[in-house]
Amino acid sequence: MSFSPDGKMLASASDDGTVKLWTDKGVLLRTINAHKSWILAVSFSPDGQAIATGSFDNTVKLWSINGELLKTFLKGASDSITSVSFSPDGQVIASSSYDGKIKLWSLYDGSL
Repeated sequence: MSFSPDGKMLASASDDGTVKLWTDKGVLLRTINAHKSWILAVSFSPDGQAIATGSFDNTVKLWSINGELLKTFLKGASDSITSVSFSPDGQVIASSSYDGKIKLWSLYDGSL
C-alpha cells in the first residue's frame, strides 16, 4: 500500500492484478486492472498524479491516477518485482526483484 503525498488517497495492490484507489475515509474511487499477475508493489509519484506498480509478471508499470496506462517497463526485469519507489523529482522509478537486482527506470526513455 501507498499513501499519496498529501495523505488524501491510498493505493492498495492485490493478488488479482488490480490496484484500488481509496479516499482517506475508505471510499473506493476506482479499480485499475493493472497486471495479469499478483501485484507486489505500488507507489505514488511525488506529485501524487501517478502510481507505479510492480508484479509477478516481471514488469513495472506507470499509471495516471485516473487509471490510464502511461508506460510499461520490460527491459532488464528478470524476475518478479517486489518493490517500486519514485525518485524525489519523480523522473526515475527504482525497482527491486526476487533475483536481488535493483533497476532504475527513466520516465523518459524506459531505462537508465
